[in-house]
Amino acid sequence: MTAKTAVLSRSNAAAVGVGYDVATDRELFLLELDRLEELPAKLRIPSRHFVCLLVLDGRADLPGDVHRCAATLLGQGAVYLCVWGPGCGRVRSLVDDAILISETESMEESLILTEDHEGEALEDALVHLLERSLPAARYVESCRAALVVTVNAPGWTLACREALCDPREFVAGLALVEA
Repeated sequence: MTAKTAVLSRSNAAAVGVGYDVATDRELFLLELDRLEELPAKLRIPSRHFVCLLVLDGRADLPGDVHRCAATLLGQGAVYLCVWGPGCGRVRSLVDDAILISETESMEESLILTEDHEGEALEDALVHLLERSLPAARYVESCRAALVVTVNAPGWTLACREALCDPREFVAGLALVEA
């Protein structure tokens, strides 16, 4: 593959609809990236607002790349951002910085919520996204999508795809394992 081809393929990254969650009335999307800076400027998610889970090894990501990623997600309608993977606490702090820079109002009903899942299993972070990612009151009615963004993590992408394809089966299966 030539460098030009690689650049073209990265610029074509797009969120793919992989499921629907009847419990939350949300369409479920997955976006697989090789690098954080490949996040497309237009996500084309058919919902005014969405919840998002970033799945990545954030220990080496540059602060500027994380800020740009967060700004893009916020600009496209992210109202609840979760981060999972090694270094996710650091990434969450950088996302929080980006939110503070972009916020025009800071009323409780319109806050952008964030959290990290440091030390948790990926499955637990996915259940949280599917079951407990309730945005601030202002966004509840218009938040009809969930996006999982994986970065340089083919194995994690596969696990995310499986969870999003049949979310109720995934959640029920984990509940049985934990019982």
